[in-house]
Amino acid sequence: MRLKYLEVFTNIVTTEVEFLRISIPMSLLKICQFIIPFLTMVFAGSLGTEVLAGVGLANTSYNLGIFFQKMGYLSVIDAYGPAIYGSGNKSQLSNVIIKTLLQGFVLCTVCTGILLNWSHIFKLIPMHEDGSSEAIISTAILYIRLTAVNGFLDLFLSATKKYFMIQNHGAVVNISSIVLVVVHIIACEILVQKLGFGIYGLAAASVGSRFVDMAIQLTYFFVKRQSLHWVLPDASVFLHWGEMVKLGLFAALNMVAEVMLYEIISILVQFKSLVEIASWVITINVLSIGFACSFGMICSAAILVGIALGERDKTKTKKWIKVSIINAIIQALAFVLIATCFSTKIASLFTENTEVWETFKSTIWIANIITFGDQAASVVCRGVLGAMGRQKIVTIIILIIGYTVTVPCIFGFAFGTSLGLEGLMYGLVTYSALYLVASIILLMRTDVSHEIQSTINRINDEGSNELESYSRLIEQPDASVKRKSIISYLIILLISLVTLGVLAWVSCL
Repeated sequence: MRLKYLEVFTNIVTTEVEFLRISIPMSLLKICQFIIPFLTMVFAGSLGTEVLAGVGLANTSYNLGIFFQKMGYLSVIDAYGPAIYGSGNKSQLSNVIIKTLLQGFVLCTVCTGILLNWSHIFKLIPMHEDGSSEAIISTAILYIRLTAVNGFLDLFLSATKKYFMIQNHGAVVNISSIVLVVVHIIACEILVQKLGFGIYGLAAASVGSRFVDMAIQLTYFFVKRQSLHWVLPDASVFLHWGEMVKLGLFAALNMVAEVMLYEIISILVQFKSLVEIASWVITINVLSIGFACSFGMICSAAILVGIALGERDKTKTKKWIKVSIINAIIQALAFVLIATCFSTKIASLFTENTEVWETFKSTIWIANIITFGDQAASVVCRGVLGAMGRQKIVTIIILIIGYTVTVPCIFGFAFGTSLGLEGLMYGLVTYSALYLVASIILLMRTDVSHEIQSTINRINDEGSNELESYSRLIEQPDASVKRKSIISYLIILLISLVTLGVLAWVSCL
Protein backbone atom coordinates (compact mmCIF):
# COMPACT_ATOMS: atom_id res chain seq x y z
CA MET A 1 0.00 0.00 0.00
CA ARG A 2 2.80 2.39 0.89
CA LEU A 3 4.54 1.61 -2.39
CA LYS A 4 1.32 2.42 -4.25
CA TYR A 5 1.00 5.81 -2.54
CA LEU A 6 4.68 6.46 -3.15
CA GLU A 7 4.24 5.67 -6.84
CA VAL A 8 1.26 8.03 -7.09
CA PHE A 9 3.19 10.76 -5.29
CA THR A 10 6.20 10.25 -7.56
CA ASN A 11 4.00 10.50 -10.67
CA ILE A 12 2.44 13.74 -9.40
CA VAL A 13 5.85 15.27 -8.67
CA THR A 14 7.27 14.17 -12.03
CA THR A 15 4.27 15.60 -13.88
CA GLU A 16 4.44 18.89 -11.99
CA VAL A 17 8.19 19.23 -12.61
CA GLU A 18 7.67 18.66 -16.34
CA PHE A 19 4.91 21.27 -16.40
CA LEU A 20 6.96 23.82 -14.43
CA ARG A 21 9.94 23.20 -16.71
CA ILE A 22 8.02 25.09 -19.38
CA SER A 23 5.72 27.33 -17.35
CA ILE A 24 8.45 28.93 -15.22
CA PRO A 25 10.63 30.14 -18.14
CA MET A 26 7.58 31.29 -20.13
CA SER A 27 6.07 33.02 -17.09
CA LEU A 28 9.42 34.66 -16.42
CA LEU A 29 9.58 35.72 -20.07
CA LYS A 30 6.17 37.39 -20.03
CA ILE A 31 6.63 38.85 -16.56
CA CYS A 32 9.84 40.44 -17.81
CA GLN A 33 8.12 41.72 -20.96
CA PHE A 34 5.23 43.17 -18.94
CA ILE A 35 7.45 44.43 -16.16
CA ILE A 36 9.31 46.66 -18.63
CA PRO A 37 6.33 49.06 -18.98
CA PHE A 38 5.67 48.55 -15.25
CA LEU A 39 9.22 49.71 -14.41
CA THR A 40 8.89 52.48 -16.98
CA MET A 41 5.80 53.67 -15.12
CA VAL A 42 7.71 53.62 -11.83
CA PHE A 43 10.41 55.88 -13.27
CA ALA A 44 7.76 57.98 -15.06
CA GLY A 45 6.10 58.60 -11.71
CA SER A 46 9.26 60.37 -10.53
CA LEU A 47 8.76 62.85 -13.39
CA GLY A 48 5.27 63.86 -12.24
CA THR A 49 1.66 62.65 -12.24
CA GLU A 50 1.00 63.99 -15.76
CA VAL A 51 3.99 62.10 -17.19
CA LEU A 52 2.85 58.98 -15.34
CA ALA A 53 -0.63 59.23 -16.87
CA GLY A 54 0.78 60.04 -20.33
CA VAL A 55 3.23 57.14 -20.47
CA GLY A 56 0.50 54.86 -19.08
CA LEU A 57 -1.82 55.95 -21.88
CA ALA A 58 0.96 55.31 -24.42
CA ASN A 59 1.62 51.81 -23.04
CA THR A 60 -2.09 50.97 -23.15
CA SER A 61 -2.24 52.19 -26.75
CA TYR A 62 0.80 50.09 -27.66
CA ASN A 63 -0.82 47.02 -26.13
CA LEU A 64 -3.96 47.60 -28.17
CA GLY A 65 -2.22 48.76 -31.34
CA ILE A 66 0.57 46.21 -31.63
CA PHE A 67 1.54 44.02 -28.70
CA PHE A 68 -1.59 41.92 -28.27
CA GLN A 69 -2.22 41.56 -32.02
CA LYS A 70 1.32 40.25 -32.35
CA MET A 71 0.98 37.98 -29.32
CA GLY A 72 -2.36 36.68 -30.58
CA TYR A 73 -1.00 36.02 -34.04
CA LEU A 74 1.93 34.05 -32.60
CA SER A 75 -0.54 31.47 -31.28
CA VAL A 76 -0.18 30.05 -34.80
CA ILE A 77 3.01 28.53 -33.37
CA ASP A 78 0.93 26.91 -30.59
CA ALA A 79 -1.38 25.30 -33.15
CA TYR A 80 1.45 23.90 -35.31
CA GLY A 81 4.81 23.88 -33.51
CA PRO A 82 4.29 21.53 -30.51
CA ALA A 83 2.22 19.04 -32.54
CA ILE A 84 4.87 18.96 -35.27
CA TYR A 85 7.56 18.43 -32.64
CA GLY A 86 5.50 15.66 -30.98
CA SER A 87 4.89 13.92 -34.31
CA GLY A 88 8.66 13.57 -34.76
CA ASN A 89 8.93 15.84 -37.82
CA LYS A 90 11.20 18.33 -36.04
CA SER A 91 12.86 19.65 -39.21
CA GLN A 92 9.53 21.21 -40.21
CA LEU A 93 9.37 23.31 -37.01
CA SER A 94 11.81 26.02 -38.10
CA ASN A 95 9.87 26.62 -41.31
CA VAL A 96 6.68 27.22 -39.30
CA ILE A 97 8.53 29.75 -37.13
CA ILE A 98 9.93 31.57 -40.18
CA LYS A 99 6.50 31.72 -41.83
CA THR A 100 4.92 33.07 -38.65
CA LEU A 101 7.62 35.71 -38.29
CA LEU A 102 7.17 36.91 -41.89
CA GLN A 103 3.40 37.06 -41.54
CA GLY A 104 3.70 38.81 -38.18
CA PHE A 105 6.14 41.29 -39.70
CA VAL A 106 3.51 42.38 -42.20
CA LEU A 107 0.91 42.67 -39.41
CA CYS A 108 3.29 44.73 -37.27
CA THR A 109 3.95 47.10 -40.16
CA VAL A 110 0.26 47.89 -40.55
CA CYS A 111 -0.34 48.16 -36.80
CA THR A 112 2.68 50.42 -36.26
CA GLY A 113 1.47 52.78 -38.96
CA ILE A 114 -1.94 52.97 -37.28
CA LEU A 115 -0.38 53.48 -33.84
CA LEU A 116 1.72 56.40 -35.06
CA ASN A 117 -1.54 58.11 -35.98
CA TRP A 118 -3.19 57.29 -32.65
CA SER A 119 -3.43 61.00 -31.90
CA HIS A 120 -6.77 61.02 -33.74
CA ILE A 121 -8.14 58.61 -31.10
CA PHE A 122 -6.77 60.81 -28.33
CA LYS A 123 -8.94 63.66 -29.60
CA LEU A 124 -11.87 61.82 -28.02
CA ILE A 125 -10.39 62.49 -24.58
CA PRO A 126 -12.10 65.41 -22.81
CA MET A 127 -9.98 68.41 -21.86
CA HIS A 128 -9.69 69.23 -18.16
CA GLU A 129 -9.82 72.88 -17.20
CA ASP A 130 -6.39 72.78 -15.58
CA GLY A 131 -4.81 71.78 -18.92
CA SER A 132 -3.57 68.43 -17.63
CA SER A 133 -5.23 66.49 -20.47
CA GLU A 134 -3.16 68.29 -23.13
CA ALA A 135 0.06 67.48 -21.28
CA ILE A 136 -0.97 63.83 -20.89
CA ILE A 137 -1.83 63.46 -24.58
CA SER A 138 1.38 65.19 -25.72
CA THR A 139 3.45 62.89 -23.53
CA ALA A 140 1.65 59.81 -24.82
CA ILE A 141 2.13 60.76 -28.49
CA LEU A 142 5.82 61.52 -28.00
CA TYR A 143 6.48 58.24 -26.19
CA ILE A 144 4.64 56.24 -28.87
CA ARG A 145 6.80 57.75 -31.61
CA LEU A 146 10.04 57.21 -29.70
CA THR A 147 9.29 53.51 -29.13
CA ALA A 148 7.65 52.62 -32.47
CA VAL A 149 10.26 49.92 -33.21
CA ASN A 150 9.30 47.89 -30.12
CA GLY A 151 6.56 46.00 -31.97
CA PHE A 152 9.04 44.40 -34.37
CA LEU A 153 11.49 43.61 -31.58
CA ASP A 154 8.81 42.00 -29.41
CA LEU A 155 7.61 39.93 -32.39
CA PHE A 156 11.08 38.46 -32.93
CA LEU A 157 11.75 37.91 -29.23
CA SER A 158 8.45 36.13 -28.53
CA ALA A 159 8.61 33.86 -31.60
CA THR A 160 12.18 32.73 -31.04
CA LYS A 161 11.60 32.10 -27.34
CA LYS A 162 8.62 29.90 -28.12
CA TYR A 163 10.86 28.03 -30.56
CA PHE A 164 13.50 27.51 -27.87
CA MET A 165 10.91 26.32 -25.33
CA ILE A 166 9.37 23.76 -27.69
CA GLN A 167 12.86 22.32 -28.17
CA ASN A 168 13.56 22.36 -24.42
CA HIS A 169 16.11 25.19 -24.34
CA GLY A 170 14.65 26.99 -21.32
CA ALA A 171 18.02 28.22 -20.03
CA VAL A 172 18.50 30.79 -22.80
CA VAL A 173 14.93 32.05 -22.27
CA ASN A 174 15.56 32.54 -18.55
CA ILE A 175 18.91 34.27 -19.01
CA SER A 176 17.80 36.64 -21.77
CA SER A 177 14.59 37.55 -19.90
CA ILE A 178 16.45 38.42 -16.70
CA VAL A 179 19.07 40.41 -18.61
CA LEU A 180 16.24 42.32 -20.33
CA VAL A 181 14.93 43.60 -16.99
CA VAL A 182 18.36 44.28 -15.45
CA VAL A 183 19.51 46.30 -18.47
CA HIS A 184 16.25 48.26 -18.47
CA ILE A 185 16.55 49.16 -14.77
CA ILE A 186 20.19 50.22 -15.14
CA ALA A 187 19.42 52.24 -18.29
CA CYS A 188 16.46 54.01 -16.63
CA GLU A 189 18.50 54.78 -13.53
CA ILE A 190 21.31 56.29 -15.60
CA LEU A 191 19.33 58.03 -18.34
CA VAL A 192 16.38 59.27 -16.26
CA GLN A 193 17.64 59.69 -12.72
CA LYS A 194 21.33 60.51 -13.23
CA LEU A 195 21.44 62.27 -16.62
CA GLY A 196 17.92 63.73 -16.49
CA PHE A 197 16.84 62.82 -20.03
CA GLY A 198 13.24 62.42 -18.88
CA ILE A 199 10.86 60.73 -21.29
CA TYR A 200 13.62 60.37 -23.91
CA GLY A 201 15.61 58.35 -21.39
CA LEU A 202 12.58 56.15 -20.68
CA ALA A 203 12.13 55.43 -24.39
CA ALA A 204 15.84 54.73 -24.95
CA ALA A 205 15.89 52.27 -22.04
CA SER A 206 12.78 50.48 -23.37
CA VAL A 207 14.18 50.04 -26.88
CA GLY A 208 17.79 49.41 -25.86
CA SER A 209 16.98 46.59 -23.42
CA ARG A 210 15.09 44.75 -26.17
CA PHE A 211 18.09 45.00 -28.52
CA VAL A 212 20.29 43.46 -25.82
CA ASP A 213 17.79 40.60 -25.39
CA MET A 214 17.76 40.02 -29.15
CA ALA A 215 21.57 39.98 -29.28
CA ILE A 216 21.68 37.23 -26.62
CA GLN A 217 19.22 35.07 -28.54
CA LEU A 218 21.00 35.53 -31.86
CA THR A 219 24.32 34.68 -30.24
CA TYR A 220 22.88 31.51 -28.73
CA PHE A 221 21.26 30.57 -32.01
CA PHE A 222 24.38 30.92 -34.11
CA VAL A 223 26.49 29.09 -31.51
CA LYS A 224 24.03 26.16 -31.35
CA ARG A 225 23.02 26.37 -35.03
CA GLN A 226 19.43 25.40 -34.28
CA SER A 227 18.39 25.06 -37.91
CA LEU A 228 19.86 25.75 -41.35
CA HIS A 229 16.65 27.48 -42.44
CA TRP A 230 17.17 30.19 -39.83
CA VAL A 231 20.37 31.11 -41.67
CA LEU A 232 19.45 30.30 -45.26
CA PRO A 233 15.68 30.50 -45.80
CA ASP A 234 14.51 29.32 -49.21
CA ALA A 235 11.52 30.16 -51.33
CA SER A 236 9.30 27.56 -49.64
CA VAL A 237 8.70 29.81 -46.62
CA PHE A 238 6.64 32.09 -48.85
CA LEU A 239 4.31 29.27 -50.01
CA HIS A 240 1.02 27.95 -48.60
CA TRP A 241 0.24 30.76 -46.17
CA GLY A 242 -3.56 30.43 -46.39
CA GLU A 243 -4.48 28.25 -43.38
CA MET A 244 -1.83 29.73 -41.12
CA VAL A 245 -2.90 33.30 -41.91
CA LYS A 246 -6.57 32.48 -41.33
CA LEU A 247 -5.84 30.88 -37.96
CA GLY A 248 -3.46 33.68 -36.97
CA LEU A 249 -5.89 36.46 -37.83
CA PHE A 250 -8.62 34.87 -35.71
CA ALA A 251 -6.16 34.52 -32.83
CA ALA A 252 -5.05 38.15 -33.18
CA LEU A 253 -8.67 39.30 -33.38
CA ASN A 254 -9.69 37.54 -30.17
CA MET A 255 -6.74 39.06 -28.33
CA VAL A 256 -7.51 42.55 -29.67
CA ALA A 257 -11.22 42.16 -28.89
CA GLU A 258 -10.40 41.49 -25.24
CA VAL A 259 -7.78 44.21 -24.89
CA MET A 260 -10.13 46.71 -26.55
CA LEU A 261 -12.41 46.38 -23.52
CA TYR A 262 -9.57 47.66 -21.33
CA GLU A 263 -8.82 50.42 -23.82
CA ILE A 264 -12.46 51.54 -23.68
CA ILE A 265 -12.11 51.95 -19.93
CA SER A 266 -8.79 53.77 -20.41
CA ILE A 267 -10.63 56.28 -22.60
CA LEU A 268 -13.73 56.58 -20.39
CA VAL A 269 -11.64 57.06 -17.24
CA GLN A 270 -10.31 60.26 -18.82
CA PHE A 271 -13.72 61.74 -17.98
CA LYS A 272 -12.88 61.19 -14.32
CA SER A 273 -10.47 62.98 -11.99
CA LEU A 274 -6.68 62.91 -12.36
CA VAL A 275 -6.49 60.75 -9.21
CA GLU A 276 -8.76 58.10 -10.76
CA ILE A 277 -6.77 58.24 -14.01
CA ALA A 278 -3.50 57.61 -12.15
CA SER A 279 -5.14 54.84 -10.10
CA TRP A 280 -6.38 53.11 -13.27
CA VAL A 281 -2.85 53.32 -14.75
CA ILE A 282 -1.53 51.42 -11.71
CA THR A 283 -4.41 48.92 -11.89
CA ILE A 284 -3.87 48.18 -15.58
CA ASN A 285 -0.17 47.55 -14.92
CA VAL A 286 -1.05 45.12 -12.12
CA LEU A 287 -3.55 43.37 -14.40
CA SER A 288 -0.85 43.16 -17.08
CA ILE A 289 1.56 41.45 -14.71
CA GLY A 290 -1.25 39.07 -13.71
CA PHE A 291 -1.75 38.20 -17.35
CA ALA A 292 2.02 37.77 -17.75
CA CYS A 293 2.00 35.23 -14.92
CA SER A 294 -0.84 33.30 -16.55
CA PHE A 295 0.94 33.40 -19.91
CA GLY A 296 3.42 30.83 -18.64
CA MET A 297 0.49 28.54 -17.88
CA ILE A 298 -1.02 29.25 -21.31
CA CYS A 299 2.24 28.41 -23.11
CA SER A 300 2.80 25.30 -20.99
CA ALA A 301 -0.72 24.09 -21.77
CA ALA A 302 -0.30 24.81 -25.49
CA ILE A 303 3.11 23.13 -25.74
CA LEU A 304 2.41 20.04 -23.62
CA VAL A 305 -1.11 19.45 -24.96
CA GLY A 306 0.15 20.11 -28.51
CA ILE A 307 3.01 17.62 -28.19
CA ALA A 308 0.61 15.00 -26.78
CA LEU A 309 -1.76 15.61 -29.70
CA GLY A 310 1.12 15.19 -32.14
CA GLU A 311 2.05 11.92 -30.43
CA ARG A 312 -1.60 10.78 -30.78
CA ASP A 313 -1.67 10.03 -27.06
CA LYS A 314 -5.22 10.53 -25.75
CA THR A 315 -4.37 9.74 -22.12
CA LYS A 316 -1.44 12.14 -22.02
CA THR A 317 -3.54 14.88 -23.69
CA LYS A 318 -6.21 14.61 -20.99
CA LYS A 319 -3.56 14.56 -18.27
CA TRP A 320 -1.97 17.81 -19.45
CA ILE A 321 -5.36 19.50 -19.78
CA LYS A 322 -6.13 18.71 -16.12
CA VAL A 323 -2.66 19.68 -14.90
CA SER A 324 -2.82 22.99 -16.80
CA ILE A 325 -6.17 23.96 -15.28
CA ILE A 326 -5.14 23.03 -11.72
CA ASN A 327 -1.90 25.00 -11.99
CA ALA A 328 -3.74 27.98 -13.48
CA ILE A 329 -6.14 28.12 -10.54
CA ILE A 330 -3.33 27.85 -7.99
CA GLN A 331 -1.29 30.53 -9.73
CA ALA A 332 -4.28 32.89 -10.02
CA LEU A 333 -5.12 32.52 -6.31
CA ALA A 334 -1.48 33.16 -5.35
CA PHE A 335 -1.37 36.31 -7.48
CA VAL A 336 -4.62 37.60 -5.99
CA LEU A 337 -3.28 37.04 -2.46
CA ILE A 338 -0.01 38.87 -3.18
CA ALA A 339 -1.75 41.79 -4.91
CA THR A 340 -4.11 42.22 -1.96
CA CYS A 341 -1.44 42.02 0.75
CA PHE A 342 0.94 44.43 -0.96
CA SER A 343 -1.55 46.88 -2.53
CA THR A 344 -0.20 49.90 -0.65
CA LYS A 345 3.39 49.01 -1.48
CA ILE A 346 2.51 48.60 -5.16
CA ALA A 347 0.80 52.00 -5.31
CA SER A 348 3.73 53.68 -3.55
CA LEU A 349 6.08 52.47 -6.30
CA PHE A 350 4.27 54.68 -8.80
CA THR A 351 3.47 57.85 -6.91
CA GLU A 352 3.64 59.54 -3.52
CA ASN A 353 0.10 60.89 -3.86
CA THR A 354 -1.86 59.30 -0.98
CA GLU A 355 -5.20 59.94 -2.70
CA VAL A 356 -4.09 57.70 -5.54
CA TRP A 357 -3.06 55.06 -2.99
CA GLU A 358 -6.48 55.04 -1.37
CA THR A 359 -8.32 54.91 -4.69
CA PHE A 360 -6.17 52.01 -5.84
CA LYS A 361 -6.67 50.11 -2.58
CA SER A 362 -10.45 50.56 -2.81
CA THR A 363 -10.56 48.93 -6.27
CA ILE A 364 -7.92 46.19 -5.96
CA TRP A 365 -10.51 43.60 -4.90
CA ILE A 366 -12.39 44.18 -8.16
CA ALA A 367 -9.15 43.82 -10.13
CA ASN A 368 -8.52 40.51 -8.31
CA ILE A 369 -11.87 39.10 -9.41
CA ILE A 370 -11.12 40.12 -12.99
CA THR A 371 -7.65 38.56 -12.78
CA PHE A 372 -8.82 35.20 -11.44
CA GLY A 373 -11.61 34.70 -14.00
CA ASP A 374 -9.57 35.89 -16.96
CA GLN A 375 -6.49 33.83 -16.11
CA ALA A 376 -8.39 30.58 -15.61
CA ALA A 377 -10.42 31.08 -18.80
CA SER A 378 -7.37 32.08 -20.86
CA VAL A 379 -5.49 28.87 -20.01
CA VAL A 380 -8.43 26.88 -21.38
CA CYS A 381 -9.21 29.03 -24.43
CA ARG A 382 -5.76 30.24 -25.46
CA GLY A 383 -3.71 27.33 -24.12
CA VAL A 384 -5.64 24.07 -24.45
CA LEU A 385 -8.01 25.06 -27.27
CA GLY A 386 -5.25 27.10 -28.96
CA ALA A 387 -3.13 23.93 -29.26
CA MET A 388 -6.13 22.27 -30.91
CA GLY A 389 -6.40 25.05 -33.50
CA ARG A 390 -9.81 26.26 -32.24
CA GLN A 391 -9.03 29.97 -32.29
CA LYS A 392 -12.07 30.72 -34.44
CA ILE A 393 -14.70 29.57 -31.94
CA VAL A 394 -12.84 31.32 -29.09
CA THR A 395 -12.87 34.56 -31.09
CA ILE A 396 -16.60 34.33 -31.76
CA ILE A 397 -17.35 33.76 -28.06
CA ILE A 398 -15.16 36.69 -26.96
CA LEU A 399 -16.83 39.01 -29.47
CA ILE A 400 -20.32 37.98 -28.34
CA ILE A 401 -19.58 38.22 -24.62
CA GLY A 402 -17.47 41.34 -24.90
CA TYR A 403 -19.53 43.47 -27.25
CA THR A 404 -23.12 42.42 -26.69
CA VAL A 405 -22.94 42.25 -22.88
CA THR A 406 -19.77 43.80 -21.45
CA VAL A 407 -19.60 47.05 -23.45
CA PRO A 408 -23.22 48.02 -22.62
CA CYS A 409 -22.44 47.25 -18.96
CA ILE A 410 -19.33 49.43 -19.03
CA PHE A 411 -21.17 52.40 -20.54
CA GLY A 412 -24.11 51.85 -18.21
CA PHE A 413 -21.87 51.97 -15.13
CA ALA A 414 -19.89 54.89 -16.58
CA PHE A 415 -22.80 57.22 -17.35
CA GLY A 416 -25.75 55.70 -15.49
CA THR A 417 -24.21 55.60 -12.01
CA SER A 418 -21.96 57.69 -9.79
CA LEU A 419 -19.64 54.80 -8.93
CA GLY A 420 -16.67 56.33 -10.76
CA LEU A 421 -13.72 54.01 -11.48
CA GLU A 422 -15.32 51.16 -9.53
CA GLY A 423 -18.33 51.24 -11.84
CA LEU A 424 -16.15 50.96 -14.94
CA MET A 425 -14.37 47.95 -13.47
CA TYR A 426 -17.66 46.20 -12.68
CA GLY A 427 -18.15 45.92 -16.44
CA LEU A 428 -14.94 43.89 -16.68
CA VAL A 429 -16.13 41.66 -13.85
CA THR A 430 -19.14 40.78 -16.03
CA TYR A 431 -16.84 39.88 -18.92
CA SER A 432 -14.49 37.82 -16.75
CA ALA A 433 -17.34 35.76 -15.24
CA LEU A 434 -19.01 35.04 -18.61
CA TYR A 435 -15.65 34.23 -20.23
CA LEU A 436 -14.91 31.69 -17.49
CA VAL A 437 -18.32 30.03 -17.85
CA ALA A 438 -17.96 29.85 -21.65
CA SER A 439 -14.48 28.29 -21.37
CA ILE A 440 -15.81 25.57 -19.04
CA ILE A 441 -18.64 24.75 -21.47
CA LEU A 442 -16.21 24.59 -24.41
CA LEU A 443 -13.87 22.29 -22.52
CA MET A 444 -16.69 19.95 -21.46
CA ARG A 445 -17.81 19.65 -25.09
CA THR A 446 -14.30 18.85 -26.38
CA ASP A 447 -13.79 15.38 -27.90
CA VAL A 448 -10.10 14.60 -27.45
CA SER A 449 -10.09 11.79 -30.03
CA HIS A 450 -11.57 14.10 -32.63
CA GLU A 451 -9.08 16.85 -31.78
CA ILE A 452 -6.15 14.44 -32.15
CA GLN A 453 -7.29 13.53 -35.64
CA SER A 454 -7.89 17.18 -36.57
CA THR A 455 -4.41 18.11 -35.34
CA ILE A 456 -2.76 15.30 -37.30
CA ASN A 457 -4.64 16.36 -40.44
CA ARG A 458 -3.55 19.98 -39.92
CA ILE A 459 0.15 19.26 -39.50
CA ASN A 460 0.09 16.64 -42.27
CA ASP A 461 -1.36 19.23 -44.65
CA GLU A 462 1.37 21.68 -43.68
CA GLY A 463 4.02 18.95 -43.93
CA SER A 464 2.86 17.82 -47.38
CA ASN A 465 2.96 21.41 -48.59
CA GLU A 466 6.52 21.77 -47.34
CA LEU A 467 7.55 18.39 -48.81
CA GLU A 468 6.07 19.37 -52.14
CA SER A 469 7.97 22.67 -52.04
CA TYR A 470 11.28 21.01 -51.19
CA SER A 471 10.75 18.28 -53.81
CA ARG A 472 10.33 20.91 -56.52
CA LEU A 473 13.51 22.63 -55.34
CA ILE A 474 15.56 19.41 -55.18
CA GLU A 475 14.50 18.35 -58.66
CA GLN A 476 15.90 21.59 -60.10
CA PRO A 477 19.56 22.43 -60.82
CA ASP A 478 21.68 24.03 -58.09
CA ALA A 479 21.65 27.35 -59.97
CA SER A 480 17.84 27.38 -59.83
CA VAL A 481 17.82 26.65 -56.10
CA LYS A 482 20.31 29.45 -55.47
CA ARG A 483 18.30 31.81 -57.63
CA LYS A 484 15.13 31.10 -55.65
CA SER A 485 16.97 31.58 -52.36
CA ILE A 486 18.29 34.93 -53.61
CA ILE A 487 14.75 35.88 -54.63
CA SER A 488 13.64 35.04 -51.10
CA TYR A 489 16.27 37.36 -49.66
CA LEU A 490 15.22 40.12 -52.07
CA ILE A 491 11.59 39.73 -51.00
CA ILE A 492 12.59 40.01 -47.34
CA LEU A 493 14.67 43.11 -48.16
CA LEU A 494 11.77 44.61 -50.12
CA ILE A 495 9.41 44.05 -47.20
CA SER A 496 11.91 45.76 -44.90
CA LEU A 497 12.29 48.77 -47.19
CA VAL A 498 8.53 49.12 -47.66
CA THR A 499 8.11 48.93 -43.89
CA LEU A 500 10.65 51.67 -43.28
CA GLY A 501 9.06 53.80 -45.99
CA VAL A 502 5.56 53.40 -44.53
CA LEU A 503 6.79 54.26 -41.05
CA ALA A 504 8.65 57.35 -42.27
CA TRP A 505 5.65 58.52 -44.31
CA VAL A 506 3.13 57.97 -41.54
CA SER A 507 5.24 59.71 -38.90
CA CYS A 508 5.37 62.84 -41.08
CA LEU A 509 1.57 63.07 -41.40
